[in-house]
Amino acid sequence: MIIIFILFIYIKMLIYDYKEAFKIDGLLLEFAPEEIKDNLTIVNIAVTNNGSAIQFASERLRNDYTLCLSIIMSTFNHKLMRFMS
Repeated sequence: MIIIFILFIYIKMLIYDYKEAFKIDGLLLEFAPEEIKDNLTIVNIAVTNNGSAIQFASERLRNDYTLCLSIIMSTFNHKLMRFMS
């Protein structure tokens, strides 16, 4: 059952429904194309779901003050700061 659910999420990503897929699992950002990893709106959805997704965002967004601050404020997980500049 879990395998079917995971497969469903990947299929949603393949048909470019990234926003919905990242609402379910933000870590799927790892497998997204580079242009998606550089889209502030979509990356924000992914890191809202799972702050650890910041490590898969583009370098430009990892350096984005507003995005990084929102992650810190929402997760209080200071281990993630190593992925931010």
